[in-house]
Amino acid sequence: MKVNIPQLVLGDVVEVKTVTGMVKVKVPPGTQPGSLIRLKGKGVPRLGGVGHGDHYVRLNLEVSKVLSKEEKNLYEELRGLSAKKKGWF
Repeated sequence: MKVNIPQLVLGDVVEVKTVTGMVKVKVPPGTQPGSLIRLKGKGVPRLGGVGHGDHYVRLNLEVSKVLSKEEKNLYEELRGLSAKKKGWF
């Protein structure tokens, strides 16, 4: 599933299509790009018809190629704030 930077940083609830239908998935704040979220029991039916397997959702970061002037200014401000952070040492 494609998500944007604010969704990964701040967290969000997104809808994912599974074999059993649409499911709402919580993206925790601070999730890293490429992370997997497991949806227990929402996958393909098991052999013998007893229950379902798990469905995994990989979160891929989608970066906009075109930004509005306001978005660009906000990202530049955020970059400035990140540069001011000091490390542990």
